[in-house]
Amino acid sequence: MRTALLLGYVLLVATALDAQAPATTQGIDVTPKSGVIHGTVDVVVSTKEGFVLATDSRATKTVGLENSFTDDAQKLYTIGDRAACVVAGLIGSEIGSSGFELRDTIGTNLRLMDQSARQRNSPSTAQDVADSFEFGLSRVTGLLAPNIRASPGLIGQVSAVSVNPDGTAEWVSFELPLEIIPNDSGQIALAVGRPIYHWHAVYLGPRFDVDVLGQPEIAIRMLSAQGPTTDHHTQTTIMRRYYWLKKWGRLDQLTLREGVSLARELVQSTIDLSPPTAGVGGPIDIAVVTRNGVRWVQRKQTFASLPRPHYRVFDSQVPLQDLDDFECVRCDFTDARLFYAGDADVQLVNSKFGGSCRLALAPDAEQKNPEATARLKALMQGKCRIVVQDSNFP
Repeated sequence: MRTALLLGYVLLVATALDAQAPATTQGIDVTPKSGVIHGTVDVVVSTKEGFVLATDSRATKTVGLENSFTDDAQKLYTIGDRAACVVAGLIGSEIGSSGFELRDTIGTNLRLMDQSARQRNSPSTAQDVADSFEFGLSRVTGLLAPNIRASPGLIGQVSAVSVNPDGTAEWVSFELPLEIIPNDSGQIALAVGRPIYHWHAVYLGPRFDVDVLGQPEIAIRMLSAQGPTTDHHTQTTIMRRYYWLKKWGRLDQLTLREGVSLARELVQSTIDLSPPTAGVGGPIDIAVVTRNGVRWVQRKQTFASLPRPHYRVFDSQVPLQDLDDFECVRCDFTDARLFYAGDADVQLVNSKFGGSCRLALAPDAEQKNPEATARLKALMQGKCRIVVQDSNFP
């Protein structure tokens, strides 16, 4: 049995959010703001028949020193017909300045992987899912403002499982650390470090094991006990069954149905007994993965919306760019040639302008997309030459 502690408060907020007057340009607040979404308890139970995955639904959003909660977060994802995973830690982030805002979530990347697996009708393995999580977390971390109060430590964790029709299985868990790297301008850059893997020996068939992510203390205490205690959560039917099998060394006899009950009890106990600051709560989602495929056991009806997948540029110098459907975070547009036709949205967050920078607007850009055009003009006023251009870009 392996458990792992992943603190939900590894990251706080941009130092620009400290008590000070906001910077403004043409009445638009240009002070970078950053928020993070975190908090979880996840349980994975392995039985002789397959895997059970269970998780809570609470998301804790931290902006400044303020926390807010919602109970519609998705932390359990099925990937195609034969794989699933639970995630913990930094599950989403957002940043905004100058009227522009960007969001990203782990769920966006995993949902895209699920769609791809189903379209190509090719099963994904647990390692495939883990790799997708690592990529997705790097994108989520990339949205955080550089100057944040951050502490080195774990920033994300995933436990992914898959089972083939012949019963062979794969179970991969790992944590990803947060790396804090000073850059040339004296700010800090945030990056996802190398994974810390925990392999589970289930290739020849699942056997009993438990993985707990996020807030594991209560589950550890229950699983480590030798029998029921004064806590009524340890006196339920499934916990008494667990303690009996544990006493006689027969935990491998736990059935899939009993594994569902055990996972549910561990998550619910954590919700009931944890302080509000733990950031756990809401409905419990449960799915199973067996040689017959993935099946939902219980699933909440309402989910938080996920931002759409989008190609996004980070921390780059951009000399020439069509801004329609372009998203850029902390980019340098010094001496750049830019064009905007108004055919799609544009998001430029915490960017730098100057030199001989020029923004060319199509004659009907303001008519087609007045809001985005107004944001661009306000952002670049006094920093770039703004012209209306009939000819082709650039």
